[in-house]
Amino acid sequence: MREGITNSYADWLVDLANEDLSGEALRNLLATRISSVEEIEQAAKEVEISRRVRLFMISLQQAEIEVPADFEAKLMARVSEDTTLLNLLDIYLSGFGRTLLELITALLSFIPEKQVSEQTV
Repeated sequence: MREGITNSYADWLVDLANEDLSGEALRNLLATRISSVEEIEQAAKEVEISRRVRLFMISLQQAEIEVPADFEAKLMARVSEDTTLLNLLDIYLSGFGRTLLELITALLSFIPEKQVSEQTV
């Protein structure tokens, strides 16, 4: 979340990420607390990012991958700053990421392993 956002406001945005509102309905709800159009757009973006991060966290949990307690908050902060990470997150969530990893693994299996020669002394 952006620097300077109060905890109650940040909590409200996180709560909105758990709801099904999107598009114009989400912006209308945000407008009940935010007057600036730019801030409404930024808050809507943060809600969408939070939803993607939450889906990623759920997929990690389902795969029984343990992460540090503050991982979600740190990931949210980094993804908010870097659109490349957000795009990678979207690729993973689309299922393509897992397929890509499997393809890379399969391709790497065709590369012969380096032969280690034994030296005699």
